[in-house]
Amino acid sequence: MDTGKLVPDELIFGMIDIAISKPGCGKIMFDGFPRTLEQAKRLDDMLRRRNKKLVALIYLNVPDSELLERGIGRRVHLPSGRSYHMRYKPPKVEGKDDVTGEELIQRDDDKEETIRKRLETFHANNEKILEHYKEQDVVFEVEANDKIDIVWEKVVAILDKVMAGDGVAEPEPKEK
Repeated sequence: MDTGKLVPDELIFGMIDIAISKPGCGKIMFDGFPRTLEQAKRLDDMLRRRNKKLVALIYLNVPDSELLERGIGRRVHLPSGRSYHMRYKPPKVEGKDDVTGEELIQRDDDKEETIRKRLETFHANNEKILEHYKEQDVVFEVEANDKIDIVWEKVVAILDKVMAGDGVAEPEPKEK
């Protein structure tokens, strides 16, 4: 895990099984999981065996061009961890940390080729996951190419609906 690799499925599913089997376990939230269709199906099976079900998947939809710009614009000061963005939060002096004046770097995982590969993998996996959960009518899509406070308000509104009552909420119908 410290090397940047994903946590193995067996560990993830073991932790989930422990959490959902505890007495009084109500609602549980995942962030960035499942990552593959196989994980989604396995999660469904695990929840079904515990008489539980996934009631909402919130999909934050942002155009790839924006994600690419957000990624390639990032710069960091490694010793302190301070983060900058060439468009959204630029340093006072280009390429220099505001506090120390030391060089900022672009991490390898923020380089265009790496981000494009990650987006390709993301779409290859997530389109299948989204279709899987759309069949279950639990997908809430949020257009997330907006200011963070506006996106957050949209997410909170969905969570409020989902958390109310028995935890079941209906996604807003899509216009055809």
